[in-house]
Amino acid sequence: MVFILDTAIAATFIRANSRHAFYDWICWEYVCGHPQTGSFGREDLQRWSERLKAQEFYSPEEHSMTIPEAQKQYNRIVSRWCFPTRAFMIEVVDYLSQALFTKVFEAAEWDNRQGHEHALADTDFFPDGPGRGAIVQELWKTVETRYIDKDAQMWTSAANFGAWWKAMRKDMRSRAERNEKLDPTLVADIFGWRHSGDTETSLCGVFIKHLIAFARAAADKQMENHENGEFYSRFEYLAREHARKEFRPTEFYWYLSDTNRVLHGVNKPPRATKMQPAKRDEVKTLVRVLDASTQGDIHYDQRLFRNGMFFSGYEPGALLQALTFACNEFRDHKLGPFESELFLHKIDFLFNQGGVTRIGPFSKGEVIIEANFDEIQKEVLESRAKQELGAKERFPVVDAWYSRGQGQERLDSGMMPSDLVAQPEGTKPLGEPEESSSLYLIFIGVGAIAAMLYLS
Repeated sequence: MVFILDTAIAATFIRANSRHAFYDWICWEYVCGHPQTGSFGREDLQRWSERLKAQEFYSPEEHSMTIPEAQKQYNRIVSRWCFPTRAFMIEVVDYLSQALFTKVFEAAEWDNRQGHEHALADTDFFPDGPGRGAIVQELWKTVETRYIDKDAQMWTSAANFGAWWKAMRKDMRSRAERNEKLDPTLVADIFGWRHSGDTETSLCGVFIKHLIAFARAAADKQMENHENGEFYSRFEYLAREHARKEFRPTEFYWYLSDTNRVLHGVNKPPRATKMQPAKRDEVKTLVRVLDASTQGDIHYDQRLFRNGMFFSGYEPGALLQALTFACNEFRDHKLGPFESELFLHKIDFLFNQGGVTRIGPFSKGEVIIEANFDEIQKEVLESRAKQELGAKERFPVVDAWYSRGQGQERLDSGMMPSDLVAQPEGTKPLGEPEESSSLYLIFIGVGAIAAMLYLS
């Protein structure tokens, strides 16, 4: 069995016309990185390559991952790349700007001094051409005016960017020291991601675009320092500088290759060959069996069932709504680690309507990872068996960062999907399922007998 987060990652980081600037890197952190940190190195890529040659498209962790473990990993990814600290964003921009303005520009100047034909003469990196000014002007256009002095002129050199970034970095550090709150616009400007809707290009998006262009030119022109691994070593050394604590991308030059960058295969074949829409009858049957087995204090873990389905692609608007709730909380009160359970537990999944238990809307075309369904069924049925033996619930009650009281009441009151206000794309009022997709369940009194007849 496996449990994979492919559809959850895609739903979180890809929008209709844009995606997170680091989407492919995030996918590599997921398939190759350490489960607690996401960091990966050459040995991790080598092990991944060996698995791929053996036609094994899932990691050992994915083969053994439980739903709570998958949820924990999703929380880590979202905390890092959707609701980052200012310290983390500073490290990322520091690395990318130094890679471009130091390593790449130095390589172009070295190339310009050579006696043979200049490999980079027709690129934006050439010292004597207009391309360098065009790059920093493109960076300028990604930054909101609120973050730039009103009297400032458009950047024309790397030095102009450096002066702005020095002041910006100082301001970010100052804000981080005083009850740090999320600035969604800052995240959008730097990473090109919002909790809902598309974004324009971003600061990191422009940096990565030009770093990719450099790596492409170096490979196409067969530059000596590309062929002998010198450029790789320079980027790796930059990543290992002692000041970098949370972002140490030692394989970034490898990643810049057009071929390597997309090899992770997340949400695509052949990993995706097991990603088929789960049959409605399978979900319907499981719900009936679970409902029929509920007797008195013996029950299954509905949260385990709900989270397994949401992280497998069911009702993608639910994850977007949870991200919206989190964004509002982190913006208005205090930035903290993302805990999906805190924001998902108020979204209806199974509910009672007219004395009949129903499952939320199951829209046509929604992709439920078929490979995950066996694991969902296994864990949820086991949760009932453990309840019967007197075991505690798999999920503890998740407390907010603040104690229950006005803060919790405020959070609770804002966590119900409504048909009266605009909702994130893909979200429907879960309390009012479409009549055609409602799954009627048996009544408690004859539940067990009806379920046996249904399955026989």
